[in-house]
Parts: sequence; structure tokens; C-alpha cells
Amino acid sequence: MRFCFIFISLTLLSLVSGFPSELENNCELLEHVDTDDSWLNIFNNIRKSLEDAISRASYS
Repeated sequence: MRFCFIFISLTLLSLVSGFPSELENNCELLEHVDTDDSWLNIFNNIRKSLEDAISRASYS
């Protein structure tokens, strides 16, 4: 169940990131993820990227 929630969340985020709200806003939602890295590091990098994106969105 948790994996399904994470998968759906990441899918929705990838769809939303394809539609920028401002044309001059050229920032990526998620940082590059090295797929050769461990699952724990990949999860931590995605979580940190999402936290950064949320904090950037709350200040704009």
C-alpha cells in the first residue's frame, strides 16, 4: 500500500512538473537521481527534493 502511494505521488508530481505556472520560472521540481545508488539514498534524495520544492512554493 505504501509503495502504491509513493508511486502515485511521484507520477502526479511528474505530470504537474510538466506544466509550469510561469513561463520564466525555469526550476526543476526534482534533482537528478542516480539510479545506480541504493534505494535508501534514492528515497532520501527524492524526499529532500520534494521538501525543497514545497518550501520554494510556500515562499512564492
